[in-house]
Amino acid sequence: MTPEHKGLFGDDLVVDLIITSDGKVISSFGEYEIKVTMPYEPRDGESPENIVVWYVWESGEITALEITYDVTTETVSFVAAHFSVYTVNHVESITFENVSANAYHYNGVLWAVDPDITSGTSATTFGPDDDCTRGQVVTFLYRNSSN
Repeated sequence: MTPEHKGLFGDDLVVDLIITSDGKVISSFGEYEIKVTMPYEPRDGESPENIVVWYVWESGEITALEITYDVTTETVSFVAAHFSVYTVNHVESITFENVSANAYHYNGVLWAVDPDITSGTSATTFGPDDDCTRGQVVTFLYRNSSN
């Protein structure tokens, strides 16, 4: 894991999944996938239904994965096509009327709303197709650097 990855996620759980065989790193499983299960205890105020696992691209971009959370064992599970860097954290529910869970920009909205980079254009809308002003972009960058 790079120092940049460590700095991006603060106190969130970040894991760099690695398998080696005869000194060689195995990160891809061809046409197969592996189910990963790891412990995750929600912090105070976190609800299990809002736990998310993100795949972290080398560029720093993140993609939310489908997960299951077992409240009895306090474990989170997800399926991985390859091993890499993943982070587990908690996000607020998105209730914007104009952002569906299958929208291409859903992950970006999660990223922006959860750490309070932006809150949308109203209490019920986000404005994913709206243009941003220079002032908004500067504000987003400042708030992101403060997190």
